[in-house]
Amino acid sequence: MSFSSRKDPKVILAVDVPNLDMITMRVTGERPIPANRPKYDVLKEFFEKRYPNADMLAAAFSNIRPDNYASVLGWAENFLRPAGYGVLLKPKRNTDDDIDEDIINWIDGLVNNPAFEIKNVVVVSHDSARFDGYFEKLQEQHIATTYAAFSEHLSCNPGLNTEIVDLRDIPGMPVDLWPDRRFEKIPDSGLWV
Repeated sequence: MSFSSRKDPKVILAVDVPNLDMITMRVTGERPIPANRPKYDVLKEFFEKRYPNADMLAAAFSNIRPDNYASVLGWAENFLRPAGYGVLLKPKRNTDDDIDEDIINWIDGLVNNPAFEIKNVVVVSHDSARFDGYFEKLQEQHIATTYAAFSEHLSCNPGLNTEIVDLRDIPGMPVDLWPDRRFEKIPDSGLWV
């Protein structure tokens, strides 16, 4: 939990990169490439505009393997860091290795730091079931929670009072490359999948 801030953040933005890539692949039917991958700079700017009077601290979390380390490191240094993200790259040594706990530990470290007064936590991930109970715990501490994802692929509602932001509704995202299969978009005649 070494990435913190010299400012006084009120909003935390945490992005689960592998989960977001996995769901982007499900939405597009192909491996994420720069053209169809969610735009991380656009994502951060969108939430900064939603909370204009609050400093935001943003971090992206990603597993790495020996075969993808160089490319992920280059992407983190050349795209994520310049966009204002702190980046945790964690070795994936076993198939069960995940970064959800690292995200939660990072958020908890900031929420429980008496020097900060966190008001909002935004998580961008596909693993909504993992954050369900956690968001309820944050809400008990009077912290607003927001979950950003492709809404049709949410595995559950991450907390009754959690705001859901569909990535398709964020201006500047490559929505023309994302087939829209949200429930409200299904025609009365049905949808062949």
